[in-house]
Amino acid sequence: MDAAAPGPLVPGPLPVKPRLRGVVHQWSFFVALVAGAALVAWAPAGRATAEFNWGMSIDPIAQRAFDDASPKILARLARKQARELFKTCEIRRRRARFRVTAYIAAGGRLLSAGAVPMPPTAEDKVDCVLEEFGQWHMPKVKRASKVTFDVR
Repeated sequence: MDAAAPGPLVPGPLPVKPRLRGVVHQWSFFVALVAGAALVAWAPAGRATAEFNWGMSIDPIAQRAFDDASPKILARLARKQARELFKTCEIRRRRARFRVTAYIAAGGRLLSAGAVPMPPTAEDKVDCVLEEFGQWHMPKVKRASKVTFDVR
């Protein structure tokens, strides 16, 4: 036979399916057949029920919604602190401004704040602006309030 001639490496046709050889193969086939039949016979008939419990409860809101406060309560503070904020965050003042929405508790404690940059290209500075804003001393308000104002 020529070495360059194409042809099968194993002479003769390949078997279509593997054959069981020996006692161990026959025994394992029999055990698998019986185990499969037993699983099918003992499977639930579809009448089984499941119970699902949610381990968490949500309390209703105890207070009223936030009052919309005038942006004037933070305008003076914003003018005073804006220069330091823009310097710390390395923002050019004429290039960007931020619209900040703050939720302030009755005692003047800052509950939450968010900011939107204008233009959107200053989006990478929002985290720094909010971090600096969180350090400001908020004015006291009578009720929990929501305030939206611009920092320029």
